[in-house]
Amino acid sequence: MAKGMTTERGVGDETHQRVPEGGPHTPDGHLTTNQGVRISDNQNQLKAGPRGPVLLEDFVLREKIFHFDHERIPERIV
Repeated sequence: MAKGMTTERGVGDETHQRVPEGGPHTPDGHLTTNQGVRISDNQNQLKAGPRGPVLLEDFVLREKIFHFDHERIPERIV
């Protein structure tokens, strides 16, 4: 766990990590998406029920998958 982070348990016993005020993510200490939308965490997915499938409405997960799967190939010099 990063220095200064605290861990809390949510309603469904999921883990939430909190960055202290003035943390490294933004000036006010919140995580944001690429569009600047503030999010509470990026470790949990939106699901249909407690053990259901992941929903496509979860734009944070889709953004993470896109960046994980998006390979940048440098231009070849011939």
